[in-house]
Amino acid sequence: MRQSMNRVVAAAPSGLKRAVKRLPGGMKLRERLYDFPRGPSTASGSRRPVVYLPTWLGWETMKQRPQYVLEALAAAGHEVWFVDSRLEEATEVNGRIHLVPSVRYTPRSGVIVYTHFAPTRSLIDRYTDRVVVYDLLDDLTIYEPSEHGMPRERRVRHHHEPLVKSADVVIASNPILLERHRAERPDILLVENGVDLERFDSVGPIADALPEGQVVGYHGALAPWFDFDLRSAVAGLRP
Repeated sequence: MRQSMNRVVAAAPSGLKRAVKRLPGGMKLRERLYDFPRGPSTASGSRRPVVYLPTWLGWETMKQRPQYVLEALAAAGHEVWFVDSRLEEATEVNGRIHLVPSVRYTPRSGVIVYTHFAPTRSLIDRYTDRVVVYDLLDDLTIYEPSEHGMPRERRVRHHHEPLVKSADVVIASNPILLERHRAERPDILLVENGVDLERFDSVGPIADALPEGQVVGYHGALAPWFDFDLRSAVAGLRP
């Protein structure tokens, strides 16, 4: 029943979700929809499994830094549990990456909890003997447009402050974020984004419609935060 409710909530329109979050007790209602981890504890001496707590990300949808970090951890020998409440059932990717619809499928103890979204800290306490990695991959202001009208306890900054202090490891994706948050966490580490060279070491076919000579292109996601005006300005400078 709880798993079915998870899928219903995940499929709800974003406007309805925001309305529920603003209701008194809305956050506690959301937390109750998530189960408790029931998987086996990690054996002593073995590598800790990694748990990614549920956010808006899907494993194959617009792959970003979190998915690549988790893939790297799996390649290093860690079992990875990626929680996505929209999933119908648990599946596996490359043997070590487990896509699961609820935290109930994840190990309950001895895990590395990897999170980049501070409000997930309400789920972190459900794990014992945990190591928490908090990844500051973006400026916190990106969340503010969707938080308009929400009470303070529902906002990212409210959860960021205690999480940045309590996490075992805090990492930043670029030097600007590193310096911005260094006062909060003096031992913050710089872990910059990288490039998978194998994806760029071969020459692919060239589209017939491209003009001769140098071509300036963009490779990446087209999302609501993409600066289309900047793209147009750059194209105008290099027609």
